[in-house]
Amino acid sequence: MRLCSQCKAGRKMVNRDTAGLETSCEKCDPGFYNDIPGNETCKYCPIGYYQNEKGLSYCIGCIPGQYQHEQGGQKCAKCSSGRKFNRTFNSSIQVGISALNCAACDKGQYQREEGSTFCLPCLTGTFQNEKGSNGCMDCPVGYFNGDTEQEQCTNCTAGKYQDQKKGSQCKGKV
Repeated sequence: MRLCSQCKAGRKMVNRDTAGLETSCEKCDPGFYNDIPGNETCKYCPIGYYQNEKGLSYCIGCIPGQYQHEQGGQKCAKCSSGRKFNRTFNSSIQVGISALNCAACDKGQYQREEGSTFCLPCLTGTFQNEKGSNGCMDCPVGYFNGDTEQEQCTNCTAGKYQDQKKGSQCKGKV
């Protein structure tokens, strides 16, 4: 290729001799892009974006539930279990730029999966008293919980009992 030729977008111009008269085009590496034909350099994909292929003219935004906190990323990381993607961290940001975009599930909630955009409620007969959990615990024998999203179970009142774990209500007289 001669010096006056332009490389397509997704490629960069590389000198092949010391005089700079012989040039060629090389594909941008993963994590980099070039959106301007004829440009001599490729640019890092910005924070919140990634590129996992050679020779492209664009980067891809991380989807909700994932983030990329470095320039030149080749993939996005998923929010860990017990967390959800939190767009309210910065509502003007449309892509995940930081693990800060991953908020811990509240007490009474959980999330087993990585990369989630929501947390699930603990069901009746279960509870969770810690933030950021990936599961709920069963109410022990003698306790109950008749509501969802609870942080604790309640002891059966005098004259009533619960003889099984995961009870949603106490049973009649002892």
